[in-house]
Amino acid sequence: MGHTRVIAEWRSHAKAPSRTRRTLIKSISSRRIWKFGLLARLSRSGFEPSGRLRSGRMIMTMPPSLAHAIQKIQEWLNELSEKGDLADGQEALGVLRGVLHHLRDRLTLEEAVDLGAQLPIIVRGIYYEGWQPRKGPSKVTTRQEFVEEISGRDFPNAVPAERAIRDVFALLAHHCDPGEIADVISQLPAELKALWPDTAQTFRKRAQRSADS
Repeated sequence: MGHTRVIAEWRSHAKAPSRTRRTLIKSISSRRIWKFGLLARLSRSGFEPSGRLRSGRMIMTMPPSLAHAIQKIQEWLNELSEKGDLADGQEALGVLRGVLHHLRDRLTLEEAVDLGAQLPIIVRGIYYEGWQPRKGPSKVTTRQEFVEEISGRDFPNAVPAERAIRDVFALLAHHCDPGEIADVISQLPAELKALWPDTAQTFRKRAQRSADS
């Protein structure tokens, strides 16, 4: 069920007795949107989609742009979780963060920024988290080095790192501009290029053949 419908339900029960609200929360918690902890985090921070704090004071309702941003990160995590057969949204988030960070650190500053501009706003925040551009691109050149680096830092232990890398690269190729993904791939050594979907690897050649015909 989408976040908009959940928020509508929450608002409709905003003035209901506490027992009714607890029943609603229990119902929502069993659905996929709760799995990723988004409403849980909003709730812990004191925000309720009804536009009220628990103390009863009025606050701004969720802006449409924020609602859209939450929807997009849910879509990305859902797709990644289903493709990779991951346990839950937290695991999907850990996979996404780990692969994005190591890919970012392997790119030049200009290309890293260009890729960041392609990402939904919350994914973009994850992507830039902890970035130190002054260090320059990492020197990783082999698939084994890349896999070992990713699996060694805040990465879900139960997830095979190479499969996760392929899944995140496929996710990026699906949602980002193919020309930009081709630019990213062009900066990678051969063994890392091979981790991307074939359609992403061959985009430039296919585009050139189309232009020549």
